[in-house]
Amino acid sequence: MYDGGMETLCLNETKAAMRSIVCKVHRVWAKSLVKVTPTPKKICTKGSHGTVYTLPATLWELEQQVAFESLWATRLCISPKESLINLRCFETNERKYDSQNLTRSFMLNKSGLYPNFVFDYHNEPIHANCEANSNFFGWFDWTGLPTSENLDVLLDPKNFVHNSVVFATFSAAWRRNDSIPAELVDDAKSRVRGEQKLVFHTTDAVEKYLLDHTGHHVKCVVSVEYQAQSTPMMLIGLTNSRAVLDECKPERERLQRSEKKVGGTPLDITTKNAVRADLRACKYTKAQIMQRNNASNAQVRSILYWLETWGNRAGYAKPKA
Repeated sequence: MYDGGMETLCLNETKAAMRSIVCKVHRVWAKSLVKVTPTPKKICTKGSHGTVYTLPATLWELEQQVAFESLWATRLCISPKESLINLRCFETNERKYDSQNLTRSFMLNKSGLYPNFVFDYHNEPIHANCEANSNFFGWFDWTGLPTSENLDVLLDPKNFVHNSVVFATFSAAWRRNDSIPAELVDDAKSRVRGEQKLVFHTTDAVEKYLLDHTGHHVKCVVSVEYQAQSTPMMLIGLTNSRAVLDECKPERERLQRSEKKVGGTPLDITTKNAVRADLRACKYTKAQIMQRNNASNAQVRSILYWLETWGNRAGYAKPKA
């Protein structure tokens, strides 16, 4: 349960690395909103409005960067009427919303620290872009399953106006997939070969699904898997921004796959239970257990490890001299 505290740091190196990927792409996108053109007589500047949607929870590093990048237009004396960054953040948990609201300097719009910047914080679910006709940046950091509901929000055409970047974070482990579009589930399952796990293919399936539903002008600039505690996750970034595509080298990374079979064909449940019983009895040698159950050395060792992990008394009898 959320305890109402106000965390300020991301105390996890992997999550910090994912956030840094998003921040790097945002920096390139933010630079594209301000044009500086030298002429023989003077330096001409031109700014464009930009809109950013995020789900910060209690980590506001990207949002602080959004505010800071708006100062580039301020230093060039570009009027807010010409270049204004509108940051909208969303939080559904009311206690968390109350604990975070008005706790950072950039949230105080009347402070004058960021003239080319406007902040709004909403105690509601994040929705698709509803205001920007161009220059949209969104990080839909749900971290849950790619449900039909979330994908409808993510793939709304209004998110992909001119010069847009859209990130999404999903779980790669689908223990229950009834809320995920059948087309997406079927694609992931069709990639499975032999005894591979479905989780090996969910990121590739989601990446393809997103590209298939956004059009040829949208490209994937980030497709990364990472481990969040015990759950494999995916971070996928899509863009039609020429500046981002020109400057950002595509990042693609997958978690290490281990498809090594333990002792050949898996044992059926009846044989597994028999091996467990023999190991708990502690009166058979390893060779005897293997022979009694037609099991391999690796299969017996694997079951013994499982029993010991859960605190069971188990083992082998000593071979007779």
